[in-house]
Amino acid sequence: MPPTAPTPSPPLVERVRGGLKEPVLVLTGTGPAPPPPPHASVLLAVSDLVALRTAVHDLPDLGRSRMIAVVVAEALAPLPLRIHPRWPALQDLDARVEDGSAVTVARFTSRVEVAEVLTGIAYAEGPPGHGGLVVARDYHPDDKVPPDVVTRDIPTPESPVLGRSPVVVTDPGPAPLDETLFDATGFRRDWDRGVVDLDPSWRATPVLVASLRDAQGVRVPPGADERVVAALAMSGVPLVSPGEEAVLDDPAAREELALRQRRAALDEHSVAAWRRRLAERAGVRVAP
Repeated sequence: MPPTAPTPSPPLVERVRGGLKEPVLVLTGTGPAPPPPPHASVLLAVSDLVALRTAVHDLPDLGRSRMIAVVVAEALAPLPLRIHPRWPALQDLDARVEDGSAVTVARFTSRVEVAEVLTGIAYAEGPPGHGGLVVARDYHPDDKVPPDVVTRDIPTPESPVLGRSPVVVTDPGPAPLDETLFDATGFRRDWDRGVVDLDPSWRATPVLVASLRDAQGVRVPPGADERVVAALAMSGVPLVSPGEEAVLDDPAAREELALRQRRAALDEHSVAAWRRRLAERAGVRVAP
């Protein structure tokens, strides 16, 4: 069975909800489709930052609200908000870590697009570059930045910007790993503990990576979760097969191994690599 993701603490979610203007639409990424907008407030509760970034791409139209909140069950730091200049004025912003969870509550002077604010929280430091290929679930011919590829089977009339219709690819392949979340920040040339065994319960999250920074490396058994292995490699965590631990005893060789593995993971599992493969499948030219 796949590892179970942590869920936001119900008491914490209720405390956050209690500070929002009713009626509050509470979303968890699962369950039935939400009622149509508008909503006075919207609260999104997810397991971790990876799940938050996935959710903002998959949520239905949530309309506009004055208060938008996010609760992330597993977080290393508060999640700020990347402000867009055309939004109404921000009246109040509360971004904190409480009981190991990140809580962000944004209040505006007037209604703002909920999806844009959720994206601004999920990608506070900016999303990965599109690599010359714009991908979206939905499309309208009036889009100022139309997608090159649409991942939902919808009508795609010609875009006056592109001079063609976006290409529909309904099966874009396995979700990539976000290289802005899984990077080598925090890599240590020394270690406090030896090689640890990869645990089948591990999930690919920044919190997992941070918990392994003090280890000499991770021993990867056959059949290990490919996504977890790729996330660790992309983050510069040295990986070895059982019986090959000796290579990690030399700090220089250990760092070189981590660098080679990081480059290999980026070449195969990053957002940039995913977009390159998708462009090839769609027959779309992209910048090299």
